[in-house]
Amino acid sequence: MIDTKFDRMLEIMAHFKLNGIRQQGKNLELVIEFQDIIGRSTNDQIALAWTKLDPSQRNIFLWSVSCCLGQEITVMVVEATLGRDYKRKLRKELEGEYDQLAQKEMEINTRLNEVSKREKELRATVEAHTRIYNILNELPIIKG
Repeated sequence: MIDTKFDRMLEIMAHFKLNGIRQQGKNLELVIEFQDIIGRSTNDQIALAWTKLDPSQRNIFLWSVSCCLGQEITVMVVEATLGRDYKRKLRKELEGEYDQLAQKEMEINTRLNEVSKREKELRATVEAHTRIYNILNELPIIKG
């Protein structure tokens, strides 16, 4: 959506806000023009336009879309706007969760390596004590 189309869309939305959408006469021409602006825009262009809108304009935009366009196109616009926002938010949350899990996994692996190393040390100590004990048991007892 080029900037002139975007600016015109904002003008039409402002008119809709002041005068409503479902009126006769010139309003029908504005509805058709709004439909053309949205209908000739790609999902990416709509998503980009969405990012330029403030929260109030976003509400008016969705209201205008729902009143001026058919159900399928309205769903497509909602997916291109709110859907993408939600997906981005969810992706950030999942990435954060994944990073936390990866960090925990590294901590567990570090701890596992420490325990494994300590286990080897203890086994070596036990083996050394066992050998010493066996050697001592095999020595002849000298009576004094």
